[in-house]
Amino acid sequence: MSATTGDRTNAATATVDLHARPAAPRTAALLTVDVEDWFHVNYRSFRPPAGPPALRRVEPNTDRLLELCARRGDRGTFFVLGCVAQDHPGLVRRIAAAGHEVACHGLAHELLYEQGEARFRSDVGDARARLQDLSGQSVLGFRAPSWSLTRRSLWALDALVELGFRYDASLFAVENYMYGLREAPPAPAFVRTLGGATLFEVPAPALRVGPLAIPHGGGFYLRMLPLWFERLAMRLHARRGEPSMLYVHPREVDEVEIAMPLGALESFIQSARVAAGRRKLLRLLTEHTWQPIADVYADEIAAPVV
Repeated sequence: MSATTGDRTNAATATVDLHARPAAPRTAALLTVDVEDWFHVNYRSFRPPAGPPALRRVEPNTDRLLELCARRGDRGTFFVLGCVAQDHPGLVRRIAAAGHEVACHGLAHELLYEQGEARFRSDVGDARARLQDLSGQSVLGFRAPSWSLTRRSLWALDALVELGFRYDASLFAVENYMYGLREAPPAPAFVRTLGGATLFEVPAPALRVGPLAIPHGGGFYLRMLPLWFERLAMRLHARRGEPSMLYVHPREVDEVEIAMPLGALESFIQSARVAAGRRKLLRLLTEHTWQPIADVYADEIAAPVV
């Protein structure tokens, strides 16, 4: 049984056994896609449009990713926002029809620790139900918007178990002002929640070098680090019996660049080396056979939740 909301008042200092039990060694390449639009960001300096944005790019960009996968027979895990599923139901159906895993990215791209537990349970439960109806799949996995499963929101692990999810893919080993948890496991592992349940975790890619964790595999890090480093990191993961992972956003294959009203630092994080990142991403997609999380870790995901 999970802790009650009242027991979580000191969540910022809560601890959880994030190294409960590692998964068996795997050397697969995991493709993950966060299906969201260009305006689904959580920067402090961003002011979202007052009404529904006139320009929507998530559908054509996700379709491009589907086409790239179809050319090589690759498959991946598509973490879809509930609001995207509501506005573009046909897109979810196409993702599922192409043989990809449909997973949940929340309802409206809100940071978990600002959303709060009660609304998180309601919103994510609704998003999961919608995705299951559209895809015809049992939605097993969850990834938090902007990796926002931190010490302040560890209660979300228990909520995910109680909502019927079998794995999480939200923990990021490097901390910054928005996300991260240094205790995140270095590779997929079973973690013990605050309430005492066990949940399978597939963390964001980070190469461990002594006490350091170097993030890579997507977003700002893929754009800024050289391609040779990404290839080296993937080889080292394989040597250690760990999977490689790419995490992709549909806007990253878009040749239409949309200027966002951001402060100087966050504008740099969002926009630096966008074209270079796109080229590296397209190269990496052709260099490996990519698979969904639910296929590679089917046994772990099917293990009883205790």
